[in-house]
Amino acid sequence: MLGNEPVLSPQETFYQRLLANDPEEATQQAEEFAEKHSLADFFDKVAMPVLARAQADSDRGALSPERRNVIAQGFRVMLENLSDALPGEMSATTTQPGTTDVEPAPAVVCIAGRNEIDEAAALCLAHLLDSRPHTGAVRVLSADALTSDDRRLRTNP
Repeated sequence: MLGNEPVLSPQETFYQRLLANDPEEATQQAEEFAEKHSLADFFDKVAMPVLARAQADSDRGALSPERRNVIAQGFRVMLENLSDALPGEMSATTTQPGTTDVEPAPAVVCIAGRNEIDEAAALCLAHLLDSRPHTGAVRVLSADALTSDDRRLRTNP
């Protein structure tokens, strides 16, 4: 009856922490998972399924735009905290000792497709890309960046 197994899965716990507007606890969960596996595995096995569930909840009307924003903001804070907490990650803006940059690395722009949930997914991708060598500047744009009326890319935050 009573045991030491967690009642909720990692995805459920992470989603619950984000909905509770507790990005610090979400960060701690990501750090603990990354210690045993990797941050990329955390994104694949926990964060992306949570975003898929959040989008499904939004599509069926169970998650309001305000709550989507809370989740996206939680992801932003978590990713900032992870950048501070996992200094061993290689930043794309640094050059390895003994190497020279012959050709500039390509820049990457991640554009959210529909809403804040897609923006959170784009932030995760940008975080992973930014931690890899030979990646240029990585930028995330919200879903509002593209407009259907003038078809121009808005790059202002």
